[in-house]
Amino acid sequence: MIDFIKIGEVGNIPALQFEVLKNQALFDEFTIRQEYRGTAHGDTKTIPLRLGKSITPETKAEDLTPHIMLDEMEFEDWGNFDKFPAVRATISEIMDAMNLVELGWATIVSLKPGGKIEPHKDEGEYCANFSRLHVCIYSEQDVSVIMVNREPYLVKVGDIITFDNKAEHSAGNRSKTHERIHLIFDAR
Repeated sequence: MIDFIKIGEVGNIPALQFEVLKNQALFDEFTIRQEYRGTAHGDTKTIPLRLGKSITPETKAEDLTPHIMLDEMEFEDWGNFDKFPAVRATISEIMDAMNLVELGWATIVSLKPGGKIEPHKDEGEYCANFSRLHVCIYSEQDVSVIMVNREPYLVKVGDIITFDNKAEHSAGNRSKTHERIHLIFDAR
């Protein structure tokens, strides 16, 4: 796989931004992704839309391991997904355009100002079978960076990107004042 590909651009960014703004309190309800031991995602907040069936709102950070998250092959929508109809439509449009038929995980992730996602590789059966896609919903200009195999790629609002998440990757938000928000989903 090529390390990083810009697939296209999303046209309905204002609708996605509105849904995130309207539901921003949901970022504080699910914290295990940034709290489990060994996480690379400590500077993030997440709104789960669709996750593996073994992860529930009652799951505790101390019970979670990367293997639980990355080997699960059965998924279900969380109640939050119903609050994001424009996000759901965007995912469907991208999947249709790419001839992808099965949705895995789907989350909205906020990276704090000056925050970073530490270098890591995604492994396991799940990662071997699904492609990772990002849609940049909100970012200041020229501050959202994804590194794949130590090569930096700038991601702009509206960009639809995919990259080899099995390779070492990290991310950063160079803004000093604004969070960076991406829709992240996996499909095959």
